Amino acid sequence: MSHLAAAFLNKRLGLIIMPTEKCNYRCVYCYEDFEQGRMADSVSDGIVRLVASRAPLLDQLTISWFGGEPLLAMAVIEKIMQAANDSAAEHAIRLHSGATTNGHLLTLPRLRRLCALGVSQYQITIDGPADVHNARRRQAKGAGDLATILANLHAACASDLLFAITLRIHLDEISVPRFDDLLAELGTIVQDPRVSFAFEMLGNYGRALPDTIRPMSRGRFQDAARMLEDRLAGLGKAASGADADEEHVCYAATPNSFVIRADGAVQMCTVALNAAHNAVGRIGSDGVIRLNERYAQWLSGWHMDDRAALQCPAKAIVAMQAAAKQPRATALPHAIERIVA
Repeated sequence: MSHLAAAFLNKRLGLIIMPTEKCNYRCVYCYEDFEQGRMADSVSDGIVRLVASRAPLLDQLTISWFGGEPLLAMAVIEKIMQAANDSAAEHAIRLHSGATTNGHLLTLPRLRRLCALGVSQYQITIDGPADVHNARRRQAKGAGDLATILANLHAACASDLLFAITLRIHLDEISVPRFDDLLAELGTIVQDPRVSFAFEMLGNYGRALPDTIRPMSRGRFQDAARMLEDRLAGLGKAASGADADEEHVCYAATPNSFVIRADGAVQMCTVALNAAHNAVGRIGSDGVIRLNERYAQWLSGWHMDDRAALQCPAKAIVAMQAAAKQPRATALPHAIERIVA
């Protein structure tokens, strides 16, 4: 199926939900402000009603848990996932769910509960071996704790649970030479077929990087990532990240995908959280998403046939604003109105 058809298909809905924006970590490069706490009941009620109202038309529902640290708000996750499972069972919907987590709270009992609810895909970021990781991905109340994360991963791999964990490895000029040290600390986790690797270039996403991080150019990152992919291939392990997919369409450019923050604000992008152009609406306790004129900007890549805007609409909007060529607000196309009604 083409990206265009998938993006505008009314039978699919993607929700990236932030059940809390608090976090138990304070990573040195994090762009979030942690001001909002646990999602209000009125917002989670609205999400439950949104899913229930859309369910008769859906054949696929994707719920991604983000934060903050989403596992700090397990009660919200359980409430929404239980309702989503009920709707999926009633209407034969394919339900997919995953979480982006620092891994500190992903204990085996919690993982078992989440898998039972259908939250089976996880992304956990690791910055390198313990001394590198702990200096960068620090806890809110002290030093980082890679040992706890690895203990949780070992427990998960010793279980018979059905899950997929992607270890997102941040690369810079310091972490790349230490990759074999990280593999040694991961130990048998590397060999588990449920665990995969993805490489990401460590950069500035809204907060200046400290001197202890030495960022790479895009070309240098791609070369390093390919080298490490070859290293993993020699161990019988696949990895991704070196080569960007030219056909990639960002979730933020699709009309059937929304970020719902803890206070009920609706956005398109999880990175530009505090950017004015990212505030596209709100969800009410009645389950209706009410959008404003900013929403159309995020879809401009489709009608302008702009590949760069589809790959990262946030950058395209900033560039248009800088050039004083911001698209005039227009009424939402009828097909899009159906998606969000």
